[in-house]
Amino acid sequence: MKNQLVLYPSSQISSTLHQSQVIQWLEDKQIITAINAPISANVFLTGQQFMQRISFVGCSPVINLGDQSQAEELGLPKLEIEVSVIYPKPRLLVGENTRAPKCPVCGVTMENWRDHLLDGVNLKCTACNAQTPASGFQWAKQGAYTQTFLSINGIYPREAVPLDSFLTELASLYESPMKYCYLQNAVVLK
Repeated sequence: MKNQLVLYPSSQISSTLHQSQVIQWLEDKQIITAINAPISANVFLTGQQFMQRISFVGCSPVINLGDQSQAEELGLPKLEIEVSVIYPKPRLLVGENTRAPKCPVCGVTMENWRDHLLDGVNLKCTACNAQTPASGFQWAKQGAYTQTFLSINGIYPREAVPLDSFLTELASLYESPMKYCYLQNAVVLK
């Protein structure tokens, strides 16, 4: 199972911002490292300044900052940072752990909400038949409606939180307030 802490801009971002600029910014700030090349075109190992941006909670969590032997011997997933593409329009980002949201019109919890997703953007309430944009629903840190995101892979739900200073830094980059959520096996719905 792929556990993720997902950081995302909560409003429309500039159309001039590109994925490569985000990657370069993260590398310049030493949040990611390009040593030995990235894991893939958009997935990177954590850099030297990563731990100054994230706070792990609980009693002495055991984390793997990229040691392959720990991944194999102990089953500890490597912490990796994935930089998503920037979509022209916001999309719904959910995971296996995403709970049923409440309708913003009538307040009823929409069980089987995935069956009532009309076009990847709007949900039709089973109680009041209101068609409401997914952005209007409260996803309780288990989903996002966004154009782009940073995913820190290998973090279990509520195991770590981004520091406010990091969210402020990212808000300057994306020119949007930042939010975060925890997803398991995330998918982007169209």
